[in-house]
Amino acid sequence: MKKLIMIVVLMLGSLVLSGCDVFDTGINNVWYDETTSTIHISYRIVEEKEDEETGETPFESLHLLGKTKDSEWFEITELTSFTKNEQEIPYETDVYGDLELKIVKKSADGSITHTTDIYNLYINEPQFIYHFDVQFDSWSGVVNFNFGVNAQLVKNIIIYKSTDGGNNWVEVLSSEIVIDDEQFYKSNFEYYEYEEDNYVYKLVALDEDSTVLNEQSSWGEINVYYENKNNDGEARIDYVVCNYDVYSSNVNIWWNSFGDFDTVLIEKSTDNTVWELVDTLPRFVQSYNYQEVNDGEYYYRVSAEKDDVVLSSNVSENTLRVNENALIGYLDAWLNWDTQNIQINWDFQSEDVFEVVIKRKTQESEYELLGSFGALKKTHTDEDLVPGNYQYKVVLLDKDGNELDSLETSEINVEQPQHVYHLNAWFNQSTGEVHFNFGLNQHQVSYYTIEKSDDGGLSWEVIIIEDVQNEDDWYKDNFVAYELTEGVYAYRITGYNNENENLGEAYNYGEVIVDYTNLNFDEPTEFFHFGGNFNIYDQTVNLWWNSQGNYTEHVIEVTVDGVNYEEVLRVPRVVTFVSIDSVEDGEYMFRISAVDENNIVVDSITIENAISVRENAQIGAVHFWWDCTYDQLQISWEIIKDDVATIKVYRTNTTINSTVLVGEYGPLKTTLLDTITDTGITYYTIVLIDSEGNIIDQLDSDSYEIYTCE
Repeated sequence: MKKLIMIVVLMLGSLVLSGCDVFDTGINNVWYDETTSTIHISYRIVEEKEDEETGETPFESLHLLGKTKDSEWFEITELTSFTKNEQEIPYETDVYGDLELKIVKKSADGSITHTTDIYNLYINEPQFIYHFDVQFDSWSGVVNFNFGVNAQLVKNIIIYKSTDGGNNWVEVLSSEIVIDDEQFYKSNFEYYEYEEDNYVYKLVALDEDSTVLNEQSSWGEINVYYENKNNDGEARIDYVVCNYDVYSSNVNIWWNSFGDFDTVLIEKSTDNTVWELVDTLPRFVQSYNYQEVNDGEYYYRVSAEKDDVVLSSNVSENTLRVNENALIGYLDAWLNWDTQNIQINWDFQSEDVFEVVIKRKTQESEYELLGSFGALKKTHTDEDLVPGNYQYKVVLLDKDGNELDSLETSEINVEQPQHVYHLNAWFNQSTGEVHFNFGLNQHQVSYYTIEKSDDGGLSWEVIIIEDVQNEDDWYKDNFVAYELTEGVYAYRITGYNNENENLGEAYNYGEVIVDYTNLNFDEPTEFFHFGGNFNIYDQTVNLWWNSQGNYTEHVIEVTVDGVNYEEVLRVPRVVTFVSIDSVEDGEYMFRISAVDENNIVVDSITIENAISVRENAQIGAVHFWWDCTYDQLQISWEIIKDDVATIKVYRTNTTINSTVLVGEYGPLKTTLLDTITDTGITYYTIVLIDSEGNIIDQLDSDSYEIYTCE
């Protein structure tokens, strides 16, 4: 019996070994690299053994076959080895999606003797442009283009700009994509845009034959404007501030300029006497950075020049340390007015730093140890300071106590503490409100009062008493209050502690004019206009109106069925604009009523058009302003640009029953000017259209009567 079992086992083992001779492990792994258009495949195929009688190995060849959903099996390549790990096989194709792969054995006569299992591979369509970001710095005047492209396929790029929403394009710059030995290519460009306007930019990717592979536009329009609008009068450079960025080895320079000149000169000096020109910049630039190749201590001078004559200059207050081997790249200290503490911040790059030491110098002593910390310390607060001058030094030490680097701050003056800092007040005529913005030492002030005076400060009336609302280091620093009586008012704020002690006061700069001359109180009560829209960005309903008459309040009501109204808001007579939030989706009609002191409705008006509140609304508002002097209208609209290919703008004059197409624009257009000659009731319609010509959304503006100026 044991012999029989042994024979059966031997027979089964022989069958298993024979099976291993015929079958293989097949394809172990396969993937496709879109950047190089290659199939990466790992496989192991069992090779036929030698014939025992002839001693020869039968001829065999291996072939990789492929099949798409629309094709039969086709040969991709002949494989040269029965076992391979990560073999790269060129496979360029314009057919994307599923690709079936298998390996077959062929005999000498070309017949297939064995086939592996089928392996599924998915080939993505190649991506040529990964991203295209455009940023504008209104201080440096630089438009920065940052992009990512498939550098294996894209060989050239061109950047264009448009001022009409994408209908017409002008080339800005072009560049060849060259990959260096470190597999790096330039993906960042800067240039000056000399004309203020709204620009759209697009990046076009081309292959080596200059065939367009793909293009991508910047997200939204870029508003190119310059911070310094004061180009008249005497030229003046106000101040010069600079620092050294140890990470990028950049010297950063800022300044403020005014007046009539056309060129900015940047110069450097080691002794504040002999100056060397660094760069020449356009008039509108007010910040600049560059890499200084020579280590040293430098002053920087900024000059305003016109017709090769320097009209004004200013020099940095202190020298700037430029050192390629510097470890401390940033050190700053400033006085916190709230706490009367000095905050010291620094940054450095080095793995050798073991200890950070901070020293302090005053007018009474040289540098003394303030604290010693571990290498992760990057900030420190110097507290309980008495009035005086303070200067700080940060020293980096290694584990052996050797100094690696050190840097000093400028001198900081601590004055007697001030608890009430400022008060700004301004009047919003449409909402009837005075806005107050102020600054307090919330660590000392417990509550404050705001008073008004209509006689220049001879007498004061308290209008606001509020506690200081502390939340961590934040406190409420603004307040809004209705002012119902016309007049010219001075405002002051006074801070108090818990013992009701006066901690100081601040006055608004100048007086605030509360003016309701836009309102007519003398004629019989009547509404002339009631409009509104849905703001797609902050999801609020905005309402505005025009009325006349002497009444007490406005009552605003809403209805969804046109019959049953619900009160949502009451505001004083002087208010002509409100914003309502937390409105659910739906179609709403609003009604506004004028009520007298007895709550009796004197007059009412219903909004001209229902306001649609939708989460998926593409158009939130259409605005236009009319200047009858030039018969010119400025139209602007707010849209969500997703899926929008074309924007059409129509003008309708209901008086003469006329509708005309004002223009057709790209999806980035948000503003246009329209010159009209026809008088009458006019409104505009914005229509959003997708790439297939379907209307995505459309919205009408309010109607206005256009008339000829006398």
